[in-house]
Amino acid sequence: MVHRYSRELARLLRDKEYAENRIFHYCNSDKADKMVNGAFLMGAFMIIILKFTAEEAYAKFSGYQQLFKNYRDASKGDCLY
Repeated sequence: MVHRYSRELARLLRDKEYAENRIFHYCNSDKADKMVNGAFLMGAFMIIILKFTAEEAYAKFSGYQQLFKNYRDASKGDCLY
């Protein structure tokens, strides 16, 4: 999903049809797991495509960290960490 998200967003940013438009990345604030997933995707995009450092990308989300759910991988069973 990181590759697909990054490729599509990069394509939209290069597309001259959208040069005058703003692109918003929206996540519902009622769903903490969706917000942290969206922040991860955007952070990965900023590092991979926009060449931000990890620290620069992380700083962009500092105002939202209290809303994020802790990391949980996709495996089944009890989370022991």
